[in-house]
Amino acid sequence: YVRGLTDLACAFVERHRNRPWFLYLSHYFPHPKVIAPDSLVGQYLDRGYPPYGLNAAHYLAGLEHLDRQTGRLLDKLKELGLYDNT
Repeated sequence: YVRGLTDLACAFVERHRNRPWFLYLSHYFPHPKVIAPDSLVGQYLDRGYPPYGLNAAHYLAGLEHLDRQTGRLLDKLKELGLYDNT
């Protein structure tokens, strides 16, 4: 769901790039059950983090996934030449 919301946000920015726009993107991670890509979870499990609980592999992987999705939106702004004026 984090990736999907980011996809929608990037598409919105691209559609509206030539006129004023407002975008409010609020990923709801980590409020519901924490879901992260298995590949990221595996990286944290391999580092010795427990699968669940405070500072656990799923939570840390979810945070990294959220960071990457934020980076995707920032990259889209740069690609469209909007980064310095947003």
